Amino acid sequence: MRQGTVWSVVCAAGLAIGGVPGIGGGGSAQANETDQYLLPLDKEIADVGRYLNVLHYQLLETAVKSLNTRIERALALGDPEQREYELRYLHNPRTVAEFVRGQTLQGFIATLALEDAVNRKPMREMHEGMLTSHKRRDWIYHFALAPVDPRNIPLIFQSSTIKVYGVYCGTDKIAHFHDLGNLYFQDYCRGREAGLSHEEAEARVVHAYANGLISEGWIIGFLASGVISNADLASNYAGMKFYRNLTQPEMLKGELRPPLLVRCGNYWRLNHHVRPESDFFAWYVSDHFNEALNNNVYDWMMRGGVERRLRAEAEHILAFYERDGRPRDPAYYENLQEELSTYYGEDYGYIRGSDGGRLSLAVCLSEVGPANGSSLASRNGKADDSGEGVLRVDAPSTRRSPGMEWARVRDIHRRAEEQRRRSVVMPASHGAEAAPRREWDDPTAPRPRRTD
Repeated sequence: MRQGTVWSVVCAAGLAIGGVPGIGGGGSAQANETDQYLLPLDKEIADVGRYLNVLHYQLLETAVKSLNTRIERALALGDPEQREYELRYLHNPRTVAEFVRGQTLQGFIATLALEDAVNRKPMREMHEGMLTSHKRRDWIYHFALAPVDPRNIPLIFQSSTIKVYGVYCGTDKIAHFHDLGNLYFQDYCRGREAGLSHEEAEARVVHAYANGLISEGWIIGFLASGVISNADLASNYAGMKFYRNLTQPEMLKGELRPPLLVRCGNYWRLNHHVRPESDFFAWYVSDHFNEALNNNVYDWMMRGGVERRLRAEAEHILAFYERDGRPRDPAYYENLQEELSTYYGEDYGYIRGSDGGRLSLAVCLSEVGPANGSSLASRNGKADDSGEGVLRVDAPSTRRSPGMEWARVRDIHRRAEEQRRRSVVMPASHGAEAAPRREWDDPTAPRPRRTD
């Protein structure tokens, strides 16, 4: 008997009512699926990256205030041993991560809350004439499984597609980022405390959540819905990096980025680059979150239905991504998929599928063939007139995608970042020069007025 029978019933029913008990607290493991294949051609999807940036600024600011309130109380303790114990606890990176995680909702609820937020009237009015999110009833998994298959139950809960700093992804990816990312981080810390090296602790976490019993490759992915989402694994991994980056420098998109929070004496404060208008959150989002580009692996019972739908909608799918600046070139999509199989050279648990269950957009190209001529439009909206299908990037962009123009985009971002780095604090241990002391370096002083 193939995988996905008795276990499917158990997993589908459990995940449909909120998750696997004991995962992430209160059943927070996501069972949502999403669709970045069938996106609209008649309306543009608005970029909500700045909204998410402000949202993360606010949650970090609130977490820092809560931490500093506790630190102030600890400093007032009369018992030196108790005071030292409390301060060690409040300076511990795991504690800091818990305070930040406490500002967000649990997985499935967080997805629903984000969907509600991006579709509220103020957001729609801000992006008049555009979509703030997108999902359609006849999505890519519509009738992909037999009607009696219990894995249709989790597929009821479709996550909308949003655009975040140029990346099309499901709202569930933000929940994965916070929820599973925190689980990754806490398990990573436990491994380090047990004496494992950084590489050993990270590899153990990645393997456990990609291939363990309660993992994307088993209960909460493959058996629950018939879909192994590499994009989910990538967002989990990026979330772990976010939590590590709270208190220490972290490699993001191939570059060492400074911590989000820094110590000022006994207190915590936001680093200088963490501002509502600074787009710091863009460093955590990449094409790895897009399930059409970072392909899923499908159960044998689902793969046929998905492939038939891809072939039927091939022209629509390719037209959308051509408008997004991607050529109708099978080699492009195969190469991009290979690049997305690691996080800028780091293993995040990517699963290839042993039975050829992974589907690339090259399937669509085999149906309709490459486009003639050079009608390719670049991501900045300017036509390519070279006749060679080369993407042209003429201005700095917050999107850093590992596609054909990776070298040029990276160079543009590096030059743009040089203008910001004077106001960024890196720990002295990393050889960075401290930024000039500012009025708000004292956590008890009033913070500067927000300009957003």
